[in-house]
Amino acid sequence: MLALFVGLCLGRGVEGRAGAQELLPEFSEWLELARQHIPGEVDRPVLRVRSYPLRKLASLKGDLEAFAEYIRNGTLGPRERPRRHTVAELEELRRIASAEMSAKSDRRLLRRIALLHTDVATLEGAVRYMFADESVKPDVIVAIDGQSMGPAVTPPHFAIARTALGGLRPEPAADQWARLWYTAASSWFFASANLSGLSAHLKDWRSWIPDDPRLVFAEGCLQEAYSNERIQLSARAARQNRAEVNIPDLRDALAHARDAYVQLRPVDSDFLEARVRLARVQWRLGESRAAADELQSRLGSLSSDRVLDYLANLIAGAVRWTLGEVAASGSAYERAMALFPTAQSPAVGLLLVRPPDATGTDAAILAALREPPVRGSDPWLDYDLGPGRQMVSLMSAMREHPEVR
Repeated sequence: MLALFVGLCLGRGVEGRAGAQELLPEFSEWLELARQHIPGEVDRPVLRVRSYPLRKLASLKGDLEAFAEYIRNGTLGPRERPRRHTVAELEELRRIASAEMSAKSDRRLLRRIALLHTDVATLEGAVRYMFADESVKPDVIVAIDGQSMGPAVTPPHFAIARTALGGLRPEPAADQWARLWYTAASSWFFASANLSGLSAHLKDWRSWIPDDPRLVFAEGCLQEAYSNERIQLSARAARQNRAEVNIPDLRDALAHARDAYVQLRPVDSDFLEARVRLARVQWRLGESRAAADELQSRLGSLSSDRVLDYLANLIAGAVRWTLGEVAASGSAYERAMALFPTAQSPAVGLLLVRPPDATGTDAAILAALREPPVRGSDPWLDYDLGPGRQMVSLMSAMREHPEVR
């Protein structure tokens, strides 16, 4: 990717910041970039940060860790830090933090840092991996069409964003924008199928906001994603090659997903999808009767959500077929197909339950199978997205929130 370097005017900010340019000029410029960035725009601050090499990003993250700790605690605790500062640099970070707190701009600045790096990582032109130099330990192996391109590093933009939010006073859990950010960012990870980044994101989310039910739902969806056959095959192959794999085996992944979905209140309309997913996980664990009962108690509550109603009936068709309830299975598949007439998934189910006869009475089913699938015609194809189905609306809400405007 062509790096674009753009000079920026550093004229705004808290009074008395000029001295920071002498000791920490890059940190000072970077704070100004966060203030200048227009949410959702690939603007000069986004392009400038995208031009930073990994070494510089790591250095800024180290500065931010100390800066955020000063804001949150008023001092630095006795712990090892990746970036070693001089006494003068630490004093300058403390002074900048004190100035921001005196101006009551510290929370907004930390949010703006998180927003800038989120946009750097997610807007058009973002880079998913950066090839590592000797100063940074790689965390992934990039392969294209089966050909290894070598070790690489996941850009630390989300880690930087989380570090910034960790400095919010009195704590991130008390900040509504931070809660929205964690939810929106997790939806982006799901929509991008970036499960390795998602795992680290959810771990940090739990450390700061463990009571968030949207976190529990996302954790369940991640475990369910781990149960995907392709992911399980890749994990088994890696284990056979004695590689370290942080993916549970099939039954453990399904059990973890079930435990997460069960935690969400059945009466909470925001998490009806969790109950539908719970039924599917129960069915895959061999608990078909429990799955059927779960779906039977939920189907009447789903009529306002066409996609969720479709998924529930599609899963009910498979569950009833497993229980030997052929008529009930066929009825469930028919209800699903009525909601999305060109969807192929219920058509396949109906062919299994009720093979077509010679009179052609199932012409609609066969017609659906003859046509190539079109995106949006069958919501089942997006099932693995989980919270990623709401990614566009969540990211927009996060960027348009008055706390960062």
